[in-house]
Amino acid sequence: MMKINRRDFLKAIGLGSTATAAACSADPISWDPMVPIEHAYPYIAQPEEIEPGNASYITSVCGQCSEGCGILAKNREGRVLNLEGNTQHPLSKGKLCFQGQTGLQETYSPDRLKLPVRGNKVPAADSGYTAWEEALKSVAAASKGNVTWIGRARSGASSALVEQFISDGLNGKVLYWDELESSALRLASKKVFGFNGTPIFELSDAHTIVNFGLDFLSVQGSVSMASGWAKSKDPEHGGFVSKMFSVGPRIG
Repeated sequence: MMKINRRDFLKAIGLGSTATAAACSADPISWDPMVPIEHAYPYIAQPEEIEPGNASYITSVCGQCSEGCGILAKNREGRVLNLEGNTQHPLSKGKLCFQGQTGLQETYSPDRLKLPVRGNKVPAADSGYTAWEEALKSVAAASKGNVTWIGRARSGASSALVEQFISDGLNGKVLYWDELESSALRLASKKVFGFNGTPIFELSDAHTIVNFGLDFLSVQGSVSMASGWAKSKDPEHGGFVSKMFSVGPRIG
């Protein structure tokens, strides 16, 4: 074992402390402009349910799409750190797609849009933003003075609550938007099945699946349909292996 005297030991401790302080400093040389500077402040009146350093888990429903998968949110000191699928949820059964996993970035990402944007253009710095007052006036003018509710597509009791409150209570309009563009599928579902929402097909017991242009295993699908398709391919599930025929445009 190498011998070290007291003088060399103090030199090593001092050098290590200096290097650590330099790495954690906010000087222009070591500061990363993509990482925002955050400050930690102690609680003035600490809530009883929060224990510093100990995480709590909250069950909720994912709102990234209209399917509403069950999630388990890891919360520590008032901030959600991670999302996982809730194994007790009857629909998703512990699964969570990539869109649900990245939902945290809409709240905490330093590159998120902080104000309304006009013309579907991503602003550079703060130059392309529109003030909230101007955006609300534009929406009010487009709706002819009535109230307009803008949000992601919803289903079930949540959709009925929005429709009843906005349409019946305030004589307003409900405007759904979806970054994955499922409006055509919702319109077809309304004409065929009579409801305004994205359909979910039970595929686990299907012997034959005929798919017409729907990417149900990726961005246009859902966790439950992907899980059902996987079960239909498992001979131990139902004693058979399903066949699938897909009709769609050629991918070159």
